[in-house]
Amino acid sequence: MRMTRSKSGLWSIPGDRWQSEKGQALVEAAFVLPLLLLMIFVIFDFSLLFYAYQSMEYGISEATRYGITGQQRANPSGPGNLTRDESVKLIMRESNPLITLADSSFTFEHLSGATWTAGSGGSGEIARVTVNYNWRPITPLIGGLFTGGQIPLRVSSTMLNEGF
Repeated sequence: MRMTRSKSGLWSIPGDRWQSEKGQALVEAAFVLPLLLLMIFVIFDFSLLFYAYQSMEYGISEATRYGITGQQRANPSGPGNLTRDESVKLIMRESNPLITLADSSFTFEHLSGATWTAGSGGSGEIARVTVNYNWRPITPLIGGLFTGGQIPLRVSSTMLNEGF
């Protein structure tokens, strides 16, 4: 076998299959690109998760501020006013336009003695509003880490109802 020196100064055997470096960049890209894309989608998913949680925190804060006063919003679909609980739900939904919250997502409780009882309570009582939301990540790999492919988010606010 005859050895030759390449332009880079390395010795090689003519016709040696390891001599060519033409496909090296393509092979490296094939290994790195899927990992890079996965990292980008994971960052994007967690950004959306953070947005959803912060949006819900803001919404529950706004809804609680309104709810402690005992005020009622006008019914957007008909005459009269909404109930206090429905008004709180409406404000929470208006504060979170990109998140769809069903009525079953809301829980209203008030402190009756030493136990929490269903309902938003009356004037001078301590009340709590809890909102549950199941967020579904766009990356299946992340969704597979959680039950049902969803991440449960929960926000809650406790307040003292003003005199109304």
